[in-house]
Amino acid sequence: MLDREVVKLVLTEKIDLDEIPNDVNINELVETLSLYIEYNFYDWIKENTAIFLNFGEPNWDWIRKQILLEKENQKAI
Repeated sequence: MLDREVVKLVLTEKIDLDEIPNDVNINELVETLSLYIEYNFYDWIKENTAIFLNFGEPNWDWIRKQILLEKENQKAI
């Protein structure tokens, strides 16, 4: 779940609050944007998991390589 205060902060950095029409409540806007992002994020996770796992036919050699690459990247940080 997204932090609604962070979403509000980012939103207010992108648009001027005076630009929001009077009939649009800022809290409802933040909630709607948050849900929109969450729904898209979960779809993105599902799609990328399917790709990562080769659509149900995992290539374990490739996955092992990705794990090693990530460990190397973490050491470099």
